[in-house]
Amino acid sequence: MTGNRLSLPGRSPACNYRFSSWTDNSGIFEPWKWLRSRDTGLLKNSERKRIYQSLYSCVKPISLWNPHETPDGNKHGAVFNFDFSTDGTILVAACQHRSFLMFDPFSGKLITEKTEAHADCVNCVRFLDGRLFATCSDDRTVALWDCRYLKTKIRSLEGHTYWVKNIEYDSKNGLLLTSGFDGKICTWNINNYSSQEEVCNEVYSTVGLMRSKLSPDNSKLIISTSRGYMIIIHDLDLATLSTDLQGFKPHMYRLAQRDETSNSELVVKYNSVFHRKRNRVEYISDFQKGFEAEVVASLQVHPHGWCIVSRNTSVNDDSEWTCVHDIQSSEFDTCDNDTDNGTTPAAPSTSTNNTVEKTQPHNSTTSNTCERTRPHIPTRVRLDLLQPIVGSLLPNFIQVPAADTSESSETNSANENPVRGNSDDEDDGDDDDDDDDDDDDGYHQNLQEALLNFRERSGLVSEEVVESMDDTDSSDSMLSEPRSGNSASSQWRFKNLFKHKVPKLHGNKARLMFYKLEPNVGEGFIKELCFSHDGRLICSPYKDGVRLLAFNEKCEEVCDCVPSEPTNLHVVQSSQCHTSYVLATKFSPIHCMYVSGCLSGKVFFHQPVL
Repeated sequence: MTGNRLSLPGRSPACNYRFSSWTDNSGIFEPWKWLRSRDTGLLKNSERKRIYQSLYSCVKPISLWNPHETPDGNKHGAVFNFDFSTDGTILVAACQHRSFLMFDPFSGKLITEKTEAHADCVNCVRFLDGRLFATCSDDRTVALWDCRYLKTKIRSLEGHTYWVKNIEYDSKNGLLLTSGFDGKICTWNINNYSSQEEVCNEVYSTVGLMRSKLSPDNSKLIISTSRGYMIIIHDLDLATLSTDLQGFKPHMYRLAQRDETSNSELVVKYNSVFHRKRNRVEYISDFQKGFEAEVVASLQVHPHGWCIVSRNTSVNDDSEWTCVHDIQSSEFDTCDNDTDNGTTPAAPSTSTNNTVEKTQPHNSTTSNTCERTRPHIPTRVRLDLLQPIVGSLLPNFIQVPAADTSESSETNSANENPVRGNSDDEDDGDDDDDDDDDDDDGYHQNLQEALLNFRERSGLVSEEVVESMDDTDSSDSMLSEPRSGNSASSQWRFKNLFKHKVPKLHGNKARLMFYKLEPNVGEGFIKELCFSHDGRLICSPYKDGVRLLAFNEKCEEVCDCVPSEPTNLHVVQSSQCHTSYVLATKFSPIHCMYVSGCLSGKVFFHQPVL
């Protein structure tokens, strides 16, 4: 370096920083120009994108920790998981042989180690802040540690009945969230300083549970399974999760979806969980085309909570894939009431108390899930908007039976007044309630018949009946029957137009955005992938090395390159630095660096090399 000029001899084309704003006449990069532009906020968007593209393509392994070069040899075994402290200054690795290692991520040197941390292999490590972290193990326990004093654990949490595989932390409520192969997701109040042993609070359970992750804002819980699907719980409330989803069996419902069977019991009991406001359930079941996913073993959430990345194997174990799915929720999710009633009418009702202008009653679940929406009417024409039209057509459309002259005169007298939206007779007092009800019944019957005739002549009935009724035979018979002004069957036929659709099993949205075929090696071991701290890159284990994957060749954020259909991830850089299969990777939450650990216990530290 000469002065403020940086010369990069022998650099690759990918590392060429010849940006016109930051170079001299000879094209040599001058850092002071770039720093001045950054400090004054004058960086152009195109220049920002080129920085990320060039920076990430220059990431190389710079240091190695080799356990075989230590006096004890490789007594720790394979590296299963990593986590950085929240400030990025400490790195902890969970190891196969009941121990964990603590590193300085900048120098790559081992700070300390803890042997016999658990009675079985350590599966996961999770920092809660800059000094406290938790570990979980196949010994069915979770342990809390202080990195300043590792001689004894702060607390041991017992409650799982099988291997514990995952730890999350809800910083807002101070709750530790753990999950294991026993199918249980448990919460622990680690801020409880009582002398009594902490009791496991089981908030959810499902068959085939693999991983559970919280979104960065703790508003979503994402669950991966060994049955070829994932579950998202939107608007998460851990305090009420167990009661809100009590009795819900995700695997049974998913089997009914796959078999395309309309199980009325499942519809009535569980369709509401897909439309509620709090703890709303969603399935993710779309994966790579042509291959059916089975075991979704690894799962990570985008730093901004926009999407998730997962690693899955196909049903025949002949392929392995990395997939990116969108997990953002929309307001429509809580207002889709196509199946909220869960029942269909069984027989015509002769009661005329509930007219079509009154809001139909909803059950408690429905009213909670869609408080801001009207009852679902499967027609495109609202009755109150057609009242002026129907009022002008009443004398022509209403057909009154000629045999009953007294009834005819009563009907004609009821139609002498103009059509009104809200009757003023409702406020006349209690003495006239019976007369008002009779008038309203006759008025509504006439209005119903007029609207039905109007829609039939306008060509609306046949089209909308097809949309609102799944049984074509019943709709045909409804139209073919004769109508009369006071018949119960006439009221039933008309009201049937405004009934909900026949309930069906809830359908799943297409969420897949990106995918990448991975080598199917290291059978039986879970490969932990991760997002970079800015969410632009995915670090994925690749045989005896790692690959950096981006959403496009410019390393743009996912919000800037949303594909119209699932697309292949772009390979930014690949490194085959290990001598055995890589099982774990982790990006620093602060700095542009990541680590990788393999089956033989080696740990590589990767940073940009300019």
